[in-house]
Formats: sequence, C-alpha cells, structure tokens
Amino acid sequence: AAALPKEAPPRDADADAALALALGGFDDPRLPLVLDLGCGFGTSLLSLSRPAGPVGAGLVPPRCNLLGCDSSALKTAFATGTASRWGTAATARFASASAERCLAAAASSSTSRLAGVLVQFPTPYRAPGGGNAQLPTREEGYMLPPSLLAEIAAALRDSGGWLLFQSNVEDVAVEARAAAERAGTP
Repeated sequence: AAALPKEAPPRDADADAALALALGGFDDPRLPLVLDLGCGFGTSLLSLSRPAGPVGAGLVPPRCNLLGCDSSALKTAFATGTASRWGTAATARFASASAERCLAAAASSSTSRLAGVLVQFPTPYRAPGGGNAQLPTREEGYMLPPSLLAEIAAALRDSGGWLLFQSNVEDVAVEARAAAERAGTP
C-alpha cells in the first residue's frame, strides 16, 4: 500500500478561507455544532451524519452540524467527497485547518452553539526518557498540547458542550484525561 505524501500544513489564510466556506455551507447554521479535531478521512463524522448513524450514547444531538478539521487537504477532500456522495454535505463539512484555527472559527461563529468536540486517536507521544524515537515528544508536535486543551475547555464552558477523547494507547488516554481535568474541561 502506498503511503500518502507528506503535506505541508495549510497556510493560515487558506485555512481561514476553508473554515469560512465550511461553516457557511450548512443548510441550517443555527443547529448545534460538533467538531472533530484531527478528523483524518472523516469516518467518525460521516457515520454521525447518516440518518441511521450512531448518536454517541446521547451526546450528539439528533440534528446538528458536523465540522471535521485536519491538517491534510487530501484527507479532508476525501471526506468532503464522501459526504457529497452520501448526500450529507448539508450537515457534514470538512476543512483543512489546524485544530486551533478550527476551534477559534467555531467559537466565534455567532449562529451555532458548540455542542461538542471530538479528539480521537491522536498520534501517541514518545515516553519521556526513551520510547519509540519515531513518535513526537509532547513538546514537538503532540496533537493535544495544554494550550489547545485550555482553548477547548473555555469554548465548552461557554457553550455547555462536551469533549470526547479516545486513544488506543492507555498512557495517552490517562494523561489526556488528567490534562483535560486540569484545564477545566466539562
């Protein structure tokens, strides 16, 4: 299997334009908004966008807008194409942007309430003092730094929303939960 080529992160102006287009493309922008930060190919949001899709154990409102953001334009283009083919593009939108820019754009949206934020299976970080050298350290690129958690916590406190974090690496999950609690995430 061929790997996707390494992409440069989106430029801020391009990310802002993509986010404005995505947020402005919802059929009903007043619906609650759920973000997937680091959505990859959009599989989680796409499954939530289906009428018969799961509703996250009651967390996800039955009618809401879904916005997935990822630094890979290739992955968000794939997700956008799938949403179009499935007929869910009216409520499931995708943008190539950093998690920070996506959260800021959603928080400043005056038309919708931020219902929730998904952060799922981020690349695990290298254990301090060793570990897998191919993995980033927390300082050099871990997807959920304390500054982002603080921004998520502030946005969710203002909106009464929730954070769903998932990882298949126990150390990452335990540390993320503790960091989210320190940040005051609801």
